[in-house]
Amino acid sequence: MDRRRYLAACLGGAVGLSGCLGSLEGETDDSPDVDGAEPEFQPGTAGELELEANGVVGLSVSAPGDTGFAGLDDAPVELDLGRGSPTPSPDRQLDSFPPVWLWDDRTDVEIRLPVTVAEDAPPGEYPYGITVYGDDDREDSNRFEFSITVLES
Repeated sequence: MDRRRYLAACLGGAVGLSGCLGSLEGETDDSPDVDGAEPEFQPGTAGELELEANGVVGLSVSAPGDTGFAGLDDAPVELDLGRGSPTPSPDRQLDSFPPVWLWDDRTDVEIRLPVTVAEDAPPGEYPYGITVYGDDDREDSNRFEFSITVLES
């Protein structure tokens, strides 16, 4: 009887320990991360938005007011996604709107995007989003939200 209890306890402990080891294996903290900027601009000014992303194979930025449709020419705050300059240069790009920049391996990336604020831009916060991908099939993705603030003139 004692022998059966001992074997059952050993087996139960081994099964429980294997479950813990399996969860430790999957819980790495290497998900892509972003250090976004939240700049402030006066109406009628222009500048750059500087972002850093760590451990990414892909990155995409959505502009303030981006609904996925064309016609953002009259947006009060405009990010010129076509003139974005990621460093290091991406290995390839998906020609979509917004563009998706891709690297062959996980990379730490810095990107600069031109920002233009309309003369008549109302004061307030204009959110923009960054989606980063940690793997080639874009299953491991994280979305981050930041804001550009337009000050009162």
